[in-house]
Amino acid sequence: NGDTSVAVSSTDSISKRVDYGFKAKSAVKAHTRAMWRFKNLPDRGGIKQCQVVLCQYVDLGGVIPGSIMSRKAPEVLSVVAFAIDLFRQDEEIDAANRSLLANFIEEKGAEQVYSRSEID
Repeated sequence: NGDTSVAVSSTDSISKRVDYGFKAKSAVKAHTRAMWRFKNLPDRGGIKQCQVVLCQYVDLGGVIPGSIMSRKAPEVLSVVAFAIDLFRQDEEIDAANRSLLANFIEEKGAEQVYSRSEID
């Protein structure tokens, strides 16, 4: 893409015959497709940054009770939450930004001209 990004795509198996490991009387075959996009962002205070976008399509192939979806959807999305927590660098970025601001104040502070009302 010219912007140092990487895209990864996944899809379900297109096999017609599925071995569920048991006799399924009322099973429906679901389909899913997903695309992950990883993009490098500029460093912030020497801390490497990236952006991750997940786009996913799911066709459950039938009518699924809301109670089951309410229970299972958070489990599926927990993978995204885990990745966010694993790579979170908020504290490091905040520390680097504070350091940059402190250095700027030290360097430019002597040049600052204050009025009499600001001093008093």
